[in-house]
Amino acid sequence: MVPARIGQIQQYSVNENLVFIEGRLDIGQEIASTLVRQTRDKALREAQAAGIHWLVFDAAPGTACASREAMIKSDAVVLVTEPTPFGLHDMSLAFRLVKASRKPCAIVINKDSPGYAGIEKFANEEKVPIIARIPYNSGLAQSYSEGNLSARIFPALNILCESVSF
Repeated sequence: MVPARIGQIQQYSVNENLVFIEGRLDIGQEIASTLVRQTRDKALREAQAAGIHWLVFDAAPGTACASREAMIKSDAVVLVTEPTPFGLHDMSLAFRLVKASRKPCAIVINKDSPGYAGIEKFANEEKVPIIARIPYNSGLAQSYSEGNLSARIFPALNILCESVSF
């Protein structure tokens, strides 16, 4: 095996309280879990050195290796889903992985809109709290597609970590 570049890790700050460390997989590469693991471990080292206690690891939906890598060193897991049968299916698979890891779990409903109660039914049956609902908003989707940070454009989306417990 010869070491080869599969992507890069970038770090940037939004403000003095919010730092992003992201791994960007190069086009055509297939080993996302390696980059996720390296990015996660860098974030953990940086946080420990800075005395930071809250980190958020984000990964692709589902149960792939990259999602598992993001979850391994986490204290709790937040599953983000959309209120559709497809969203419920993917979330329920990820929930099985979370349940097997015995980590506390909560749900955030993205693009929330009336009409589909499958997520609420699942949450009630599995006793998993729904901690946030992000309403469907075409302006939010447009802003995101332009590369903007949603919390800057839509301050109402900010969730205070101190108020979340599960």
